[in-house]
Amino acid sequence: MGGPRKPIEVKEMKKPKWKVGDIIPFTFLGGNRIGKILVLKKNPQNINRWIYTIQDVHDGTKIPYVGIDGSEKFADIDTERADSYTNLNKI
Repeated sequence: MGGPRKPIEVKEMKKPKWKVGDIIPFTFLGGNRIGKILVLKKNPQNINRWIYTIQDVHDGTKIPYVGIDGSEKFADIDTERADSYTNLNKI
């Protein structure tokens, strides 16, 4: 039928934009919040994405599976907002 299958190329993941301990804005269930990154890991469902666990700085709620720019359904980091926020923290 066909020849041998080609091996799947696995791309090297980019270095994550934010580190554990960074304070960043994010959305959770449609509401804007500010939180601290607790855990950073590879997304088990998508090899080329990072997944964050974030703790809300106001009420201490821990939110697992926070994605980037719409990659997760309920919790998300908007990179444009987060970049401007983290740049303000460096001043």
